[in-house]
Amino acid sequence: MIPTPNLVVSVSRNVAGFCLSHILSCSRTARPVHGRSNIVAMSSDTTVFFQEEVENFMQFTGAEQAKSNSVFIAVMGMTGSGKSSFISAVTGRDDVKIGHELSSCTSSVSIFHHEIGEYNVYFIDTPGFDDTNRSDLEILKAISNFLSVAYANRNYLNGLIYLHQISDTRMGKTKKLNIEMFKALCGEDAFFNVAILTSMWSTDESSAEFAKQVAREEQLKEEYLADILDADGLLRRLKSEDSSTIDVASAKKIFQELFDSWKDDKITLSIQHELINDLVPLSETAAGKVLSFHMNEVYQHYEAEISKLSETIKESRVSTRGLTLYQDESTAVILEHQQCLDQLRADQEAMKMSLLEVHAEEKERLTTQLSAMESRWREELASREREQALREQVLEEMRVSALARDATIAEQQQQQWQAEHRRREQEAAQRQQLRVFATEQERRREWETRYHAQLVQQGRWREEGYRAELKQTRKELEDMRADFEKRMETAGKAKRAWVGPVLEGALTGGLGLAGAMITAGELGPFWHLFTRYTFGCTC
Repeated sequence: MIPTPNLVVSVSRNVAGFCLSHILSCSRTARPVHGRSNIVAMSSDTTVFFQEEVENFMQFTGAEQAKSNSVFIAVMGMTGSGKSSFISAVTGRDDVKIGHELSSCTSSVSIFHHEIGEYNVYFIDTPGFDDTNRSDLEILKAISNFLSVAYANRNYLNGLIYLHQISDTRMGKTKKLNIEMFKALCGEDAFFNVAILTSMWSTDESSAEFAKQVAREEQLKEEYLADILDADGLLRRLKSEDSSTIDVASAKKIFQELFDSWKDDKITLSIQHELINDLVPLSETAAGKVLSFHMNEVYQHYEAEISKLSETIKESRVSTRGLTLYQDESTAVILEHQQCLDQLRADQEAMKMSLLEVHAEEKERLTTQLSAMESRWREELASREREQALREQVLEEMRVSALARDATIAEQQQQQWQAEHRRREQEAAQRQQLRVFATEQERRREWETRYHAQLVQQGRWREEGYRAELKQTRKELEDMRADFEKRMETAGKAKRAWVGPVLEGALTGGLGLAGAMITAGELGPFWHLFTRYTFGCTC
């Protein structure tokens, strides 16, 4: 259904434009300090993400024209159900948690952009109705404001995803309230484009815990989701890698199925139709009625507790110390409950606000929060500037000290260089002396080598002379022996030839003949040899 063009449309567009332009101007105040890009009041990653989220937010709310082929998917569920993990798994982004750090400027509504082919997909991450820092009414007003602004500017959701933590053992009041509020925000006409994803499943499908989770899923389908499933809404199991981590493949597979089914759809939520087209106050919307019923239950619970404690205090008559302490504690609890009742009355009265009043209040809240952010950023920037000035002062002192130290070191190095130069000169002189000495030693070794060679040669010559002389003496000895042998042979012959007969003649009277021969000189040589070798003398 197309929203009716009226005052609400222009107001919604103006509110969106004001809020987002103000946010963008605030984000640009995070400028570098002293011209240094690496020191900023906000980290560069956070600033880039902040500007990207602002751009996404402006396109969703209609402050800027949305990109072509835009697909808007709302992601809802209680805190801890895995909304951020699911978006991270589908988009592959690791900066989803940064969006929650910046969520104060958008009432905890964060928007993440992701491209799938030619489509620009926007995930609208909304808070659950279990926030300890904000009341359920504040969350309802924030969600209603953003959804109504987007719808008034003809930006329609394509589908809604609700994450439910199946590992919780029981369905408490908070879980029931979240599911009922989700269904009231959507309306039956939008159930066809709703997907319920149960998360935190046990990884062991044969375990008893997994069987209990399956039983809880059946209870969820029968008691709380029957109307959604009857309208062809989807229920899918989001598998886990472990007890607290979503399986990326499972998340991508499920979202691809949803994207293929929803990418060309345009749906109108019940809260959008009621606030924009019917112009009913927040308390008369289906979501407002569910929250009012819940607030009445809480109100009655506090009233009953206060009545019970008051009756107990009245019945106490003993003024012992222990009972007095009990009365004091009970009185403190009663006062605390009374404050809660006062807050509930104020919230019930605030539920009667019209859309224009909600817009005005959100505008005022955004202005206040953004002003606080600006102040915080300015304080942080001033703090960084002071830190930088101090750092520069310290660095200047360090630089001066370093220059003085460098001068001292340079002087020491000059002295060391001069000493080293003198040492090297001395070493060079010593090396020259060593070279001269080595030259002399070499010459001496050469002379000794030559002298030794000469001695060796002379020795060789003497040895050769000795050998030649020995050879000569041996030859002479051999010749002498030969001569001796010849003489001995001649003497033998003389003995045999002459001595025998002479002796025989002497014996027979022939000695006279021999004596006559000797006298005549005919036996002189023989006699000489005979007497020499026989008697060892010469006659």
